Amino acid sequence: MLMIARFVQAFGVSVGSVIGQAMARDSYQGSELSYVYASLSPWLLFIPFLGSSIGGYRIFKLALCFCIF
Repeated sequence: MLMIARFVQAFGVSVGSVIGQAMARDSYQGSELSYVYASLSPWLLFIPFLGSSIGGYRIFKLALCFCIF
């Protein structure tokens, strides 16, 4: 069950990256696309860390018992 939950979590994280890149590719071309990719990359790296940190904080402060480690 834990492996299935981890798979769903990984799928959810990867979907954000793919959708963001597809939207940029559909909206921009040439050098603008390169600039958007360069601006988008740090956010795609930072967002999963932010989500994990917020989730950990909520579990710690709200004493949530039902969580996946």
